[in-house]
Amino acid sequence: MRVLQRFGALVLTAFLLSAGNAWAQSSYESFPEKPIRLIVGHWRTGSSAIMSRMLQPKLTALLGKEVVIDYVEGGTGGANGTRALKAAAPDGYTMLMGTVGVTAMLPSTYLAYGVDPLRDFVPVILISDYPNVLAAHRSVPVNSFADLKALARKRPGDLTYIMISSTSIHNLEYAAIIKEGGIPLKGVPNIAYGGSGGAMQQIVNGYVDLIMTTAPYVLPPARSGAIKPLAIAAEKRYFDLPNVPTMTEVGIRSLPIGSWMGLFVPMGTPRPIVDKLFAAAKRAAEDPEIKRIAADGGMLISTSSSPDEFKKFVENETGRVSATVKALGIKPQ
Repeated sequence: MRVLQRFGALVLTAFLLSAGNAWAQSSYESFPEKPIRLIVGHWRTGSSAIMSRMLQPKLTALLGKEVVIDYVEGGTGGANGTRALKAAAPDGYTMLMGTVGVTAMLPSTYLAYGVDPLRDFVPVILISDYPNVLAAHRSVPVNSFADLKALARKRPGDLTYIMISSTSIHNLEYAAIIKEGGIPLKGVPNIAYGGSGGAMQQIVNGYVDLIMTTAPYVLPPARSGAIKPLAIAAEKRYFDLPNVPTMTEVGIRSLPIGSWMGLFVPMGTPRPIVDKLFAAAKRAAEDPEIKRIAADGGMLISTSSSPDEFKKFVENETGRVSATVKALGIKPQ
């Protein structure tokens, strides 16, 4: 009798689990049932904001519910945006357009961050990558990275670069150029409002000699001749700047890649929902018109093949950035 009772209990448990899983799966099929919030934690003129606005109408159409962009600005290096995602319910109705800065850089450089992206977030999809470009004002008598090195050594401490923020990925890049390249440069605070956009205006106006920032900001003034690109942080040469060498080519080996962005949701978000968001975002980002507009603006659409692939990418980038911060002696703020 006891054997039969135990067998019956096992059968009932299996049935309930099966029924529960079937119910859960069917409940995810109706997702989304209300608008989805897409957090952007950087300036409205920044690359992540521009990309979010490009994707928003296509994501809305593919998901069948409106995707609403929420600009959660403020906080060191865009920290308020990631904090908002951490506080959100893990139900798929809140996403973040995360960047290399808030996911891989801030954990190593900002003591009061309060966010661990590897534990607090689920990476959904890599959307785009784009080079970070070192450029000089047109008045600086250099036309190559070698020229810059020679001039800086001839005039140690005279050449200036614009500091966007102490926790910016570009601050890490400046430190690598100075230490690994043996190039003495002087940092100057960014006095303009607007992050990289404000910093770019400072160099175009001749306030500083050098800037390191993302390609979307560099291309317009480079095309007009206001600044001169000298090297890029990227895996390979950039199609819009084919004659500009990579940092690896000029000997700065800790900068093999530039900036990137992708979508994240809170940890605990059910995998079926993650997969649905991934599929919609991949279709939206790989739309030919989106790819063309992104390329015109200096951004390359480079989607991951799965959430798992993006997770590994984020883990590798976090490790790389952390190791570089330590190697360069950058102290957390």
